Amino acid sequence: MGFSYLLWTGSIREKKMMFMKTFEGNWKVEPIYVDSERLCKHMKPKSSEEYRKCSGGQGLIASKVKMDQVFQPSSPFNLPPLSWFIRGITVKTTKTVIKDLQNLATAIRIAEY
Repeated sequence: MGFSYLLWTGSIREKKMMFMKTFEGNWKVEPIYVDSERLCKHMKPKSSEEYRKCSGGQGLIASKVKMDQVFQPSSPFNLPPLSWFIRGITVKTTKTVIKDLQNLATAIRIAEY
């Protein structure tokens, strides 16, 4: 199965980084059984194996990524407009990480087929 990274969880916790007073977050990757209502009418699958059995190997699996992030700039940087700049950098970095995860998933799927 291409989604070998399903059900990954992790957390980030850093204190006193260069420009940040607090930087922490966590993420969780969960499977979504796309066709479960259509193909598995008699049960709700709880694992990939159950889903594969009840769908006859025809069901699609997607990923749902939950990410929570908390950051607080250090004292001189938490005042506008510097705080806006730092927030922008953090948002851009987060979007880049998500895009990299999507590209990795695409590469895994292509390599598998």
